[in-house]
Formats: sequence, structure tokens, C-alpha cells
Amino acid sequence: MNKSGHKLIHGNNETILLVDDDQSIVEITSEILKSLNYTVLTASNGREAIEVCKQQNNIDLYLLDVVMPVMGGVEFAEHLLSQNSQAKIIFHSGSDRENQLNLFMLHFEVPLLNKPCSIALLSQTIRDTLDH
Repeated sequence: MNKSGHKLIHGNNETILLVDDDQSIVEITSEILKSLNYTVLTASNGREAIEVCKQQNNIDLYLLDVVMPVMGGVEFAEHLLSQNSQAKIIFHSGSDRENQLNLFMLHFEVPLLNKPCSIALLSQTIRDTLDH
């Protein structure tokens, strides 16, 4: 349980690729994911993520920021899904363009978490996505 009384759901050492251009979010989220028993790989944009994927072929889940320079999460997700239609993806965004995001979520049919979100919600969404 966390401080708010919500149950945290731990992983089974699955590998998550965390892609975000905000280094502080990468550091904090990586620590949280590691504490939940996940192996964490990181990239600061979609192009870096493609390079990580070339070197690491056993990624279980992709946690992608929506808006990033060079290549954003949407463009990376499209590339990823063209290579592996079964890829497990969660988008996270600090954007307040809710209507735009809702439209694209219908297109991708993957979860969208708003930044910041609770650790309990993050852990539940990851587990639900991995188990689906």
C-alpha cells in the first residue's frame, strides 16, 4: 500500500522502455518502476527509442510521452506498431489538449495517463496493459 491507502501492483521483472524528453520525469518514473520490480530502459525521444529497440528485443511495455522533440510518442508508436502489432503501449502526457488527445486515443486504443498521475494508477495501468 502507498501513503494514500491504494494498493501498488508490482511487476514480475518485465522490461519497460520509458520514453520522455523531460529528464526529471525519466529519473523519478524510472525509480518508481524499479521499486515496483520492473527493469527500465530509457530514451529521450522516439529516434533514441528505435535505437534502444534495435539493441534490446525483449521489451514488454512502452511508456511513451506524447509530445517530444525529434520524434514524438505518436510517431514512434506508429513505427513500433508497424513492426509489432501486439506491442503493449501506454501514453502519458502533460498536454491539456484533451479533445485532441481523446481523438488519437480512439485511433490507438491504448491507455493515456495524464502527468502527473498517482503511483497506484501507474502500477494498475501497467499491470492491466501487460496482462491484456
